[in-house]
Amino acid sequence: CNGRFHNISLTVKSIFAHAKVYRDKLRAYATLIKALVAQYKLQDATDMGFGVLSQLGVQRQSSLPDTSAVLRDLMALKSSLENLSDADLLNSREMVDSDMVAAMSFLQPLLFCNFLSNREEFLTIVFHMLDLTLKYGICEESCCCLSTLSVVLCHMKDYDASERIGQLAILLLEKFQSRKYISFVHCCVFGCIRGWNGHIKMSIEPLLSGYQIGMQTGDIQMAMFNAYLYLADNFNSGQLHLAAFKKHLKVFGEQMVEYKQMVFHHLLRPIEQVVSNLFFSAGEPLLLIGRDKEQECILNKAIEHNNSYLAAQMF
Repeated sequence: CNGRFHNISLTVKSIFAHAKVYRDKLRAYATLIKALVAQYKLQDATDMGFGVLSQLGVQRQSSLPDTSAVLRDLMALKSSLENLSDADLLNSREMVDSDMVAAMSFLQPLLFCNFLSNREEFLTIVFHMLDLTLKYGICEESCCCLSTLSVVLCHMKDYDASERIGQLAILLLEKFQSRKYISFVHCCVFGCIRGWNGHIKMSIEPLLSGYQIGMQTGDIQMAMFNAYLYLADNFNSGQLHLAAFKKHLKVFGEQMVEYKQMVFHHLLRPIEQVVSNLFFSAGEPLLLIGRDKEQECILNKAIEHNNSYLAAQMF
């Protein structure tokens, strides 16, 4: 998505008007959902996605189940996955049901938007994708649900299982040569879990690759997420001289603004402030504490829009 959201809306309306059957609208719906996510209209994107999914035979529950119940179901699925050998996974039957393949492609973008804002819905979507994968077979999007499960397990401090599921996600990514999902999987595996089992500097190059490939494939949002994680890992590991790192911050920050990826631009603010303080504090420690007014505003907006990830980072 290049940030020209008005043009997308006009094009989609024309497609809807001329579509002869519902399936003719699927690609337009997919584009519109991605545009909504890019604008952080996360609930609208989720509602539209499940509207399409209902037409494909995947029903949204009228009320979200208890989180503990979903986690219990996820753990049951996890147990059946982590003991798979590489060969077992790679030789698994592939998904052939066209409706379920389409459903997986609509569930995939909902992972990210609900990761940002709605933990309960997010876990339910992960479960849906894993359940469809185990029932109907593996597909391109299976690498996304596996990599997302690895993040869930990491947050639960099950680091060994997280690492194993992450490895399986990479295997599927390579099996299907899913270039369009490299950015997503790299965010999960190298940006979120790999640092718990190895030095974060080992994730820097894969995250840079995730950014570059995301830009090439048009997955701008995940490209910018990779860019943010790349900068964060560089900052935390001290791999770049401060002056060089500041230049990287400027280049990526300007690109985030250009493509209207403001959440990731906002995520850079604490890092930018610390870098600025280190340059200009002249050894005065009092200048290294506190947040500026812009950060306070960003934090308040994140809380208002229920963007828990951004709020946590800003806090």
